[in-house]
Amino acid sequence: MSPRSKSRTPSSSSSKKASLDLPPFLLDENVGGKELSEGLRKFGLTVHLSREVFGKGVADELLLEKAGERRWILLTKDRRIRRRPAELEALKRARVRALFFAAGDMTSAQMISSFQAALPRIQRLVKREKPPFLRRISPSGQLEKL
Repeated sequence: MSPRSKSRTPSSSSSKKASLDLPPFLLDENVGGKELSEGLRKFGLTVHLSREVFGKGVADELLLEKAGERRWILLTKDRRIRRRPAELEALKRARVRALFFAAGDMTSAQMISSFQAALPRIQRLVKREKPPFLRRISPSGQLEKL
């Protein structure tokens, strides 16, 4: 192997992570466990936990406003956000990109697996669609429009 090909090996593995080109993710308290955040970071993603950034029990409207200001992608199980008028308005006003896990009883391992399967779709979605948007991540990794 030539020295030049050896120098490409490390960059090709680091470019794989860099090629994700996704904004940071904000994990809502209902999904913000250590196992999930570490699992997502292994994919090369920047992950913030809501309770660490904004404190425990932050109001959804404030969480949405801050996620939008920072252009972070909200990852949650709280499907009520899209049904509550004040929260839905905050989501729209702050132009939040929100992803919901399909089932509230998913374990961290199941969420990591479904997120990994959905990751290529998430990349395309973020690249092609302007915020705000809401998508449901199914257990198989499909993204469903809400």
